[in-house]
Amino acid sequence: CFFYLSSSTLPTISIETPFHLSSMDHAEEQEMEVEALEAIYVDEFSKTSEDPLEFKLFLEPFPGSNESHVAVDLIMKIPKEYPEVLPEIDIQVKKGLSEKQREELLG
Repeated sequence: CFFYLSSSTLPTISIETPFHLSSMDHAEEQEMEVEALEAIYVDEFSKTSEDPLEFKLFLEPFPGSNESHVAVDLIMKIPKEYPEVLPEIDIQVKKGLSEKQREELLG
């Protein structure tokens, strides 16, 4: 079964510039995201700075096990303009990754 549409039957779509959040909206958005991360990564999450907002997540495949051959701290520095401006991300290797592998992950 085929349907043929003429251009006169297609809806008009308007593309607008995305709205910009105010600094208060940014702060609220950031606070909600940090609370969510704290709830998910209870023992692995630590806030290292309030201004600028910075936190780290300790990540390993099998927490507390001898099976973990890799462990890292994922460091996130959140600019005041986030989410419009991307966070600065770094990885501190605790074990198991070479500098080349670390840079590939950040790449």
